[in-house]
Parts: sequence; C-alpha cells; structure tokens
Amino acid sequence: MSGEVIGAIGGILGSVLSFSAFRSLRSGRVATTDADTLWKQSQDLIDRLLNRVEVLELAMAGLRREVAEKDGRIEALSNELIALRVELIQRDERIAHLEHERDRLADRVAELERELAHMRADDEFAGAGRGP
Repeated sequence: MSGEVIGAIGGILGSVLSFSAFRSLRSGRVATTDADTLWKQSQDLIDRLLNRVEVLELAMAGLRREVAEKDGRIEALSNELIALRVELIQRDERIAHLEHERDRLADRVAELERELAHMRADDEFAGAGRGP
C-alpha cells in the first residue's frame, strides 16, 4: 500500500475514533451548571404537569358522577312525561266519549221535547174539539 492510502485510512480512522470519543463524553449525565438548571426546571415542569393532570382527572371523575346523576334525573323525567302523555291520551279519549254522549243525549232531549210538543198540541186539539 502506498503512503497516501495509509494516510487516508489513518485520517478516516482517526476521525471515527475522535467522533466516538466526543460522543461518549457528551452522552450520560451533563455536569454543566446551565444543563443542571435546565434539567431541574424540566423536572419541576413535569411535576407540575403531573399534578395538574391528577387534578383534572379528579375533576373529570366528579363531572362524570354529575352527568350520571343528571342522566338518571332525565330518565326519571322522561318516564314521568311518558306517563303523563298516556294519561292525557286517556283523558282525551274520555272527553271524546263524553262529548259523544252529550251530543246523543242532546238529540234525545230534542226528540223528547218534540214529542212533548206534539202531545200538548194533540191535547189542545182534543180539548178544542170537545167544545164548551
């Protein structure tokens, strides 16, 4: 091999070793003051967010209970409304029946009044024919 090839391989090998050494130094725990501060701030932020998530989960559980209670009340009111509608239908049917009976009785009263008027007319006619 020529010296240039060995030099090129040595340069590439040196670069790879240098990059690997640099990377191993940068991995793991960072000891700089700024990095430690950022790490603490991020941990504080994570802790606050976790606490906020816990508070929100508790609030959601309360809202779910409230919704379940309201769903129960809505169902009870819906059942009551159905019962009232059935009662209203029954009353409407009763009213229709009573109106029919009223009309039938009014027709019967009119018929009886006509018969009474005829009877009176017949009595008057019979009385007029008897003479004084």
